[in-house]
Amino acid sequence: GAAATGLPGTAGSGRRPRHRSADDFSKREGSHGSHDAGLRGSGGGGGRDTEDAASVLLAALRGDAPRGPPREGGGEKYQVAPLQGRIDRVQLLFMGMPRWQGPPVAAAPDWQATMEAIARITDALALLTAAARSGTGRNLDRHRVESIAFPTIVLVLLSLAAAFARAAAVLDGTHVCEGSSSSAASAAGIAWRALVVARQFAALDAASRRSELYSLFAHLPDSQELLIRIEHLSGAVLLLMHPTPEVPASPAGRDGGGAVGGNGIDHGGSGSSGGTGPAISVPEMCAVQAQLNIVKMEQWLVLHAGRVSNAMEVLTAQFGTSTMVQESPCSFRDASFAEKVAVGSISSYQCRLQAAWHFEQSIRLLPKSMHRGGLLLHQMMLELATSLMQAAASLAQDITIGPVLDASGYRRSLASLVSADQLLERAERFVDAAGHPGMSALVQANRGQLRSLGADALLSRANSEDAGLPELVLSEEEMAALRQLSEDYSADEDDTDCDDGSGDGLERDDEKGQLLTASQYFGRLGDRATSLVMAAQKSVDIVVEPEAALILALMSSGVLQTAAARLWSCPPEGVVETECKRAAVSMLTQSLAILPQGSHATGGLAHQAALAPGLCAHAHLLQGEIHIESQLLGAEKPQNKYQRVQWHLERARGAIHGAAAEGGIPSSGLLLVHLHLMHAKLLLGSSSTGSKKALERAVEELVLGCRELRRSCEGGELRLGLQEEPAQGSTCLALAAPPSPAWADVAAHLLKHLRAALRDLCTRRGAATSCAVAERSADGVCWKDFYRSALQLNTGWDVVRVPTLYDALARTSEPSGPRNRPAAAAAPPPPRWRRRCRQR
Repeated sequence: GAAATGLPGTAGSGRRPRHRSADDFSKREGSHGSHDAGLRGSGGGGGRDTEDAASVLLAALRGDAPRGPPREGGGEKYQVAPLQGRIDRVQLLFMGMPRWQGPPVAAAPDWQATMEAIARITDALALLTAAARSGTGRNLDRHRVESIAFPTIVLVLLSLAAAFARAAAVLDGTHVCEGSSSSAASAAGIAWRALVVARQFAALDAASRRSELYSLFAHLPDSQELLIRIEHLSGAVLLLMHPTPEVPASPAGRDGGGAVGGNGIDHGGSGSSGGTGPAISVPEMCAVQAQLNIVKMEQWLVLHAGRVSNAMEVLTAQFGTSTMVQESPCSFRDASFAEKVAVGSISSYQCRLQAAWHFEQSIRLLPKSMHRGGLLLHQMMLELATSLMQAAASLAQDITIGPVLDASGYRRSLASLVSADQLLERAERFVDAAGHPGMSALVQANRGQLRSLGADALLSRANSEDAGLPELVLSEEEMAALRQLSEDYSADEDDTDCDDGSGDGLERDDEKGQLLTASQYFGRLGDRATSLVMAAQKSVDIVVEPEAALILALMSSGVLQTAAARLWSCPPEGVVETECKRAAVSMLTQSLAILPQGSHATGGLAHQAALAPGLCAHAHLLQGEIHIESQLLGAEKPQNKYQRVQWHLERARGAIHGAAAEGGIPSSGLLLVHLHLMHAKLLLGSSSTGSKKALERAVEELVLGCRELRRSCEGGELRLGLQEEPAQGSTCLALAAPPSPAWADVAAHLLKHLRAALRDLCTRRGAATSCAVAERSADGVCWKDFYRSALQLNTGWDVVRVPTLYDALARTSEPSGPRNRPAAAAAPPPPRWRRRCRQR
């Protein structure tokens, strides 16, 4: 079995064989005992031996790491996890973290050799059991055979688990349990079962002292090294079971690849390069054979349940109690854990928390001589921090904050935010100890994003009771959570010029535990969010960490826009509107200055192509809305106001359409609908004197907004709530409820302003009173008929029927001729109408 896969521990993991003689083993027996030689004995041989042992173990961990396919464009070391705040018309809040993915697969695993190895060790176990039962093995040195068999079994199972984990890792961007084939879907489950069995055999090996081995088996690693590799690979497999949802990346951001700064987590290879890489698929017969052999090993362990139980108790005592992860969501003996993940009984948070627990145990199993630093400890601490960051992201992504939030939902959101912040605090300690400035800045910025979510949740809680923030009464539990989130844990927090304007004027050295009002907590959360993210963005050098600096710039722009939107929607007491407008516009201008300049496709990063155009368009859109809705503009002329808003409209359209030409951005349809709505509001505001041309243009913009809403519904964005196409002969689509409050809000505003514009057109001075001679649009639609149809719409979401109604009225309208001209109309049609009739 050992020969089937080469030298165990060397060919499968990339480590060099260590040839030792029998004299070497006799010397080790006299000094350190039998199995304490390897990693444990390296501490007594000096620093050189410790470095050699650490390098060998690091090579083994890198060889066991799951490897995915090369990413298109390459060089992306970080991923972006979206968060759901109050503003959902564009992605403003998100968390950045290292991407858990090893180097690209150079070649497919040798399934034949792996299956042959596991079949031979299964047969050896059966022969050993039969010899023990028949009594023929009384003269056999059973202990010596087990000293060889147990580590060999563990090595073969590690090779098997790594092969199936690599097959699961190629499902890039999809859930590992929802693969394209049944063999790939069960790859993670087979890997997990193999690791559970390997852990029990490694515990048996650790519980019994190894006898003196022949020189042929001198390369076998000790039980401590095997246990470290098992726990490390277990954490990696758990992270593969629940990949972190990311912001949809535009193809434009992956066209021009370029090497960028890494995140410090090296899985044993260089950065991925362009290309598709070899396709790895699990042969069905190999998956079936592997499961059958694992079942036979499990049956052997059941026959020796007493020995296994005692060995696992010793191993559990060696693990101890975790100081970071308070509890382990599942037992590490549970072989059916992967199946529970597949059916959804284990959440993504529990899966990632369990992964962090395994990474922590792998560090605990290291000898004390390796805890003094070095590349091995640096690597393992960064991996533990990554798992903690992903666990915190899973908690934050489960929080959905709408316009209103009831008391129970608010308490659940606060509890999740506090738990996620505690995980990030622990991750920050490990990253700081490892000395990685890019990851440390990302952790700090992520904590700022959580506080921005807390401010949004508090505002939604106040809106649910139809009361302002000053009148909101908080419970003791809620105040304790808000106090923990709003306290200034950093003594050297940088002061920034940006302030969301919602501060309460309190000093920074307030005593901890002081009771504050809801408005004061709201201001402090916004202030902490902005300060943490901006300080993290300034602490990273763009030359050393270009990708981390880019993500931090996007996060800073998003948190500034969120703070400006909160300030404008909920201004603090005692502050005049002009001051709020000035502060909001200042923050939006700063958010635009932070964004990367130039074409979004030239950077070669999917994060910039997916998020930067939307952030740029939303900042201009929000500035235009602030200028339109501002009431105290005595010093500003209407013409200047119109030109300023028109300038923001052009910049927002340029950002959206420029990104669409390069591949598109997520949720661009909703931003375009808001642009048409804002243009219509600008035209309606300028038509106070009853300008017919401005009113007609406003109606046209509103109809275009309805068309864009319908196009987004029919253009593949199924989340918009539209069902299948209507039956033949139907005049409208079958509608469902809006998918999110953002779509419902923009639809209601479209209907409201459309009715207002049509009413002004029909009732303005000089308009005809008879429908037969009423003024029509350029398409021949009678404004009065259109107004009647708009009044018959029941809800705001029915505006998706407006394009159908408009086209139907345009088709049924016929130009006035000599035969159907009414008798009351003595005057000929206007010259413009004649020219259009000739053109038709």
